[in-house]
Amino acid sequence: MSWKPSRTFFALFIGLVVSGAALVLTLPAIFGPHESSQAALTMILGGVTAIFAIGIILMRPKKQNSAE
Repeated sequence: MSWKPSRTFFALFIGLVVSGAALVLTLPAIFGPHESSQAALTMILGGVTAIFAIGIILMRPKKQNSAE
């Protein structure tokens, strides 16, 4: 029996990839002398990335224990 990913899973995965990439690009703003709004953007992107990651973890298939 194979597991076929749903459209919701793909949407969560794409969201995770995009938000993770944006998070990586905004990380230098925390360490540089930039506007405080950039630090807030980094924190928001971190939260969004975490939400997408939790959604993907919850959608993964259950482990099948094969009793031999």
